[in-house]
Amino acid sequence: MKPSSIIRAVLLGVCVATLGGCGKSASSIFKNATFTVVPQNGDEYLQLEVDINSSNIIFSGLTIPIISHSQVIGDVGVSTNLSTGTSAMVVQVDLTKVLKVPNPTLGGILPNGLPWPVTGVNLGQMMSFAVGSSGSRVYLYYDPTAKKAMLGAALDVSALNIGTPATLFSTFSQSGINGLVGLYTGKTANTSGVGFLADVSSKMSFPAALSLHREMVRKTKPVQRVQFYSTSPKTAVRRKIDRVLYRLNESHARITIH
Repeated sequence: MKPSSIIRAVLLGVCVATLGGCGKSASSIFKNATFTVVPQNGDEYLQLEVDINSSNIIFSGLTIPIISHSQVIGDVGVSTNLSTGTSAMVVQVDLTKVLKVPNPTLGGILPNGLPWPVTGVNLGQMMSFAVGSSGSRVYLYYDPTAKKAMLGAALDVSALNIGTPATLFSTFSQSGINGLVGLYTGKTANTSGVGFLADVSSKMSFPAALSLHREMVRKTKPVQRVQFYSTSPKTAVRRKIDRVLYRLNESHARITIH
């Protein structure tokens, strides 16, 4: 199975387990969030893990590299802890390499064409990197002048396509990390899935050396804060999402990846 197909299958199981069963809402997905900065071989790595409640799914060892200009700049991993019923979505990026990427794709836009529901940052200066070929993306906002950093991902779940662009996110706050987690849906293939985005500014040291790597970051207008707000589609669209998730859950989807 191709990596892009694997991640779609895995995240389908996550959505079915967390949103399709027992009438749970998006706010009940979040379990935990952790962020670390790790120096390695002279580079500085950023790692964000968002844990969500899950059940009826088993998978292990899934890691997909993030490649830009023929070099690996990070990876996305998904794993399940069977004893706790928690699934972890982990994004790791090599910040030192990322800031040297020539002409990165800019724009804090979800795969369904809607912007991330955040204020207080210039979404036009948010970097976006493809994960595999399924439509999944990783997002990084880094402004050392304003001392702001955000990291997250939009991970494709093809079975969630319902024909209507919508976002269904809830906010979370834990140990100085504020963010969003939930669903986004779109009209076409590879535009629906699970998304999470966190403001990790309080966990960063913003070394002066890294602030010199990117001209576009230095020119970003300083901001004082980042605001996250929940968004929800109209009632009819939300009911349609609920019906799709309910049918998936009724099929008792159980996926094993070796």
